[in-house]
Amino acid sequence: ILALPVNGPGFCSQETPTPDVRAIDTTISFIDVTALIVTVEEISYEYLGTGSTTLPRIPNLQPAKTLTVNYDSQYSNFTFAAGSVVITASFLSSVLPEDLCQTSIPLSYLTTSVRSTDNRTHDIQFYSDVSAAWATSENNVTVQWDLYEGSNKVNGSDARQSYRLVYLQKPYLFAEEKDVALWGNFTYSSSTMGAENFSFQSGFSGDLRFQHVMQHSLQNMLDTESRPSATREPVFAYAYDFGHVSSASVRYTIGFVQKPAIRYLTGQGVVPLQPWWKQCYVDIHQMIDFHFNVFNATQILASQFESQLRADVDGYYSANMAVANNNMSREQSVHANSTQGHNGTDQYGREYIYNPDHSY
Repeated sequence: ILALPVNGPGFCSQETPTPDVRAIDTTISFIDVTALIVTVEEISYEYLGTGSTTLPRIPNLQPAKTLTVNYDSQYSNFTFAAGSVVITASFLSSVLPEDLCQTSIPLSYLTTSVRSTDNRTHDIQFYSDVSAAWATSENNVTVQWDLYEGSNKVNGSDARQSYRLVYLQKPYLFAEEKDVALWGNFTYSSSTMGAENFSFQSGFSGDLRFQHVMQHSLQNMLDTESRPSATREPVFAYAYDFGHVSSASVRYTIGFVQKPAIRYLTGQGVVPLQPWWKQCYVDIHQMIDFHFNVFNATQILASQFESQLRADVDGYYSANMAVANNNMSREQSVHANSTQGHNGTDQYGREYIYNPDHSY
């Protein structure tokens, strides 16, 4: 589960400023087990995660300033100020009712893009890592990991352009700890994305984060020492160097895959059920590869679903408002509702104001 990805329809589209997105804690510790950094002209800005807390004070490492958060039925978008660029981190968890195969894939996209705010080019690097703690909430359980290119397990010297990392743990089928399943595979994927230099590495979190902040690259090496997440915290990282550009973007897919997915009580007793995606793809590797490579098509389908959802909701309430309010125009009704019943405080204690211009 990710921090604020959209997992299904039924969300309003909102945009609100927030002082620090890292204060938003809705899920299992995406913030605590991740480090996401963009470097602009030798200054590194951490925009999601708390990886910088594992490092000594470094003058050229600082938090990005959160600007806005907005979301709809498909996306959760965050924007940050980082020197002379704006960073946008966009989670896409597609809901496509007419495509059960793709909707059943338990992965989300994270696209991070930067855009210059002064119409100049800047020296840009991206860094991201995920901790082995994603695979289990128990910090004393040994975690294993492998690097894949397609369906082939590779080591650092063999890997080329597109990589898939699967964190594995000793499974306890249908068991959980602190609401976290104790079976399945955590997967984290990316590719070169047109960068001048693309590198990866697994190892101790402090070492990799410090190396990137100071050198802006990784060593294409794999840490082969399986261990618990609390022992020299193992992470897997990607780094991209785009050189001097005015805009750039990178994409990841991330998620937790379980086989079987659930137990179901039937007339023949308790039966373990496989996830739906097993009917559509040969194995986990084909599913991950398919998901990563259909991003552009998924964006189009997600946009079409969001547009249809907005139209359906608008049509329903337009008709019912007309009946309920008789002589009151729809615009007056929306204004009345927005000022009388749609402002308030959310579950995190933050005030919100309903804005009909980008809500439904």
